[in-house]
Amino acid sequence: MIGSPGDLVVEIAWIINPFRGDKFLEVWEPVAEASLDFGATAQTLIRSQTDPAKFFQYSTWPDKV
Repeated sequence: MIGSPGDLVVEIAWIINPFRGDKFLEVWEPVAEASLDFGATAQTLIRSQTDPAKFFQYSTWPDKV
């Protein structure tokens, strides 16, 4: 993720039933991308390679101060 000094990085950790992981990604990716419409400068949604139940959503937001 590329950001500027002072940007806020937000992490959301998701625990999803591993058997529903692919469906979660399919449904949630467009929702996660909507953060860009609300001012985020970057976002990503990734699945852990070591634990298929864990997903991590990151977004970068400019400092509003």
